Amino acid sequence: MKSNDIGVNVHYIPIYHFSYYQNNFNFDPNDFPVTEDVFNRIITLPLHPQLKEDQIEFICNKIELFTE
Repeated sequence: MKSNDIGVNVHYIPIYHFSYYQNNFNFDPNDFPVTEDVFNRIITLPLHPQLKEDQIEFICNKIELFTE
């Protein structure tokens, strides 16, 4: 997506990945396989009121290339 100038971000970071929880608790990511799976698969796409129709179509077309 970035090579197509589409900014994406990690949507969900499990709490046990943050340093506070790593330093103060003994969470094992292997104990949360579903959480890890979601963390590794989902992203946040651009979404804001200034997006134009042609930009939305461009983003959607690029997403389709990755889902085929």
